[in-house]
Amino acid sequence: MTRVVKAVGKKGEWLEEAVRVLRSGGLVAFPTETVYGLGADAFNESAVLKVFEVKRRPLSDALILHISGMEMVPQCVSEFPEDAERLARRFWPGPLTLILIKAESVPKAVTGGRRKVGVRWPAHPVAEAIIAGLGRPVVAPSANLSGRPSPTRASDVLADLGGLIDLVVDGGETPIGIESTVLDLTVDPPTILRPGAIPREEIEDVLGRSVTLKPGTGSSKRVRYSPSKQLIIVEAPADLAEGVTLREYAERVSQVALELCGEGGVILSSSETAAVYLTSGLKVIDIGSRSNALDVARKLYKALRVAEALAKTCIVAEDFPGGGLWVAIRYRLRSAAHKVVPWR
Repeated sequence: MTRVVKAVGKKGEWLEEAVRVLRSGGLVAFPTETVYGLGADAFNESAVLKVFEVKRRPLSDALILHISGMEMVPQCVSEFPEDAERLARRFWPGPLTLILIKAESVPKAVTGGRRKVGVRWPAHPVAEAIIAGLGRPVVAPSANLSGRPSPTRASDVLADLGGLIDLVVDGGETPIGIESTVLDLTVDPPTILRPGAIPREEIEDVLGRSVTLKPGTGSSKRVRYSPSKQLIIVEAPADLAEGVTLREYAERVSQVALELCGEGGVILSSSETAAVYLTSGLKVIDIGSRSNALDVARKLYKALRVAEALAKTCIVAEDFPGGGLWVAIRYRLRSAAHKVVPWR
């Protein structure tokens, strides 16, 4: 049975219990600023292997080490180059994962046998308190079954992993809602392996040079972040903000939804177009304004989980092109989609 405790205050019984479970080799789900993570003692290999088993995650899919201060960095990596120092000063604690050469002491199970490892310092008081209480890094991938939408609430964790893990620390909804940006600093130029909450432009501003995006990012055949109902995206036209009005685009989305999903479909809509769908008879979930990427990011995974519960057939989502944080939002929608329908 999975026990649930509420995180009240910086210290308390919830913290003592979380640390006790981790020290005994158990699994604890807790909030970070991005999504809920499934925590295990990174240096307890049997605990790390439990994470893979519970999530049904391939052993080759490396885990990220989470720390609560710079003093833990030497436990994770063999060196911390100047670029890492500059990025850490700007973005840590925060949603940026740095890929570096691992320390010899890091178990092979964490990295899938590779010589590289991801490290980040989460900016959430609950996560920081738990990691600091344990006194060493933890692995903390999203606390969901692999392939499912990541959890932003304790209830999401229980829906996927209830009865499979020892403890859930309920710290409320997570403030950002999508995962960290993963940046590989072992290659030149530095390469973003996963777009996330820190936009590419901000990283380039700190480093003073260009950063590349891994080729094919968002086009993997492996579906991630996906609801149980089929998710269909209607690709937005390149001139959406210029020659094509949002109403025209929404009418096309409505047409696709009715043709492919029928009356049992659900539409994930921007605030600007939600009213257009009211005459379609389809259920509509407003996931935020096209002028507020952070709001859309915060609502995205929750909306996917709500939509799968409401949909009798399938889900149709609007597309969200743009730079900055929109890149990470679009990446997750494309990764979760079973099908992308062209604009025309």
